Amino acid sequence: MPLGLADDVSLRMYRDKQFAYDRRNHELYELDSASFSLLQELRDLSLEELRQEQITFLNECLDVRILSLTDTTSRVFQNIEFAIDDAPLYLLLHITERCNLTCGHCYLGPKSKTELTIAQIGRVIEEFQGLAGLTVLISGGEPLLHPDFWVINDLVDNSKLRFELLTNGTLIDGMSANRLRFHEVQISIDGWRSSHDALRGIGSFDRSMAAIESLLDVGHHVSIATMITRHNTNDIEEFHKLETFCFSHGITNWSVNAPCEKGDWVDNKEAAVAEAAKTVAIVARFGYGEGQHDLGLKHACGGNLCTVMADGSVVGCVLSTVNPFGSLEDGLAKSWHKRTPFLLKDTECATCEHLTLCRGGCRISALETTGSLQGKDLVQCSAIMYYYETIKARKGGGDL
Repeated sequence: MPLGLADDVSLRMYRDKQFAYDRRNHELYELDSASFSLLQELRDLSLEELRQEQITFLNECLDVRILSLTDTTSRVFQNIEFAIDDAPLYLLLHITERCNLTCGHCYLGPKSKTELTIAQIGRVIEEFQGLAGLTVLISGGEPLLHPDFWVINDLVDNSKLRFELLTNGTLIDGMSANRLRFHEVQISIDGWRSSHDALRGIGSFDRSMAAIESLLDVGHHVSIATMITRHNTNDIEEFHKLETFCFSHGITNWSVNAPCEKGDWVDNKEAAVAEAAKTVAIVARFGYGEGQHDLGLKHACGGNLCTVMADGSVVGCVLSTVNPFGSLEDGLAKSWHKRTPFLLKDTECATCEHLTLCRGGCRISALETTGSLQGKDLVQCSAIMYYYETIKARKGGGDL
């Protein structure tokens, strides 16, 4: 039968559930046992052997590009990966602390030339793939400043994992955009021109926006990350402009985040948000896209994420670097098993009626706003309530 798994699709098994994973689009399609078996056995079947409901299912797989037409029958459905019961689904690598910008709101704080070696990066990615993880996120500092960045870039073609690049975008031009192999590139845009430049330096907005255009021109999936600051909350039109840009340019995800007092934020009160109410209104109104896949693990924020810092320390989240639970010397799996996971059932959010929508918010924000990692993320709580009150008052429509 001239059908095969699409090039970016693999079959996965997680905790007695079956999936087809499209790493290009970061889509997990849950399958029942019969459908999963059919995809495994498809190369040995003829059209005449299929029932009508099976044909209908295969057509649906073609429509969403789980399957593709192929001229060869030798393509084996061997991409079946079994996740270890307790393993991270996402791996964030801060490959370098080098950066070409001096952003006043950087959560990493003072920079150095500390960076992971290409050998360390290769080993940890290989171990993560062995654990049947989903996505590797490459960050910094500015990751393009790593001396072996383009070697790392070439790893993408030889992996079954999804790779996302987190960058300020100022070093990306048409040539480098065409060379990038990542499945998605996230660019930081913190407000419109003057607000963004106030944080990141004059001219950085135009360079970052030019990078987005170059990436889109060659077919990359692009997402945008925006931090709420004093500079971009003075005029709500800043966020309306960004929203219009995101929709008109087909931006995959737009994340809008409230700050935590980490790194340079601590000493840079000029960038801090003037009014909490403005933060709540913006969090409730702007941004779109999906978060991380949870697969029924019921973890609080970061429960499926493992982060490796540039010095080789292993933590859960970049905002919780004070007490690392492991190091690359220990190995990824061993380090991961040392952590203390936060389950939603153990937080104050466990009985909240909005838990499915909110997922408990950010644990570090909960610590800052309530003094407890098990507490409520009061910014997120307020944003949820603001959202519902606004919807009720305006009967489902209207702008802020």
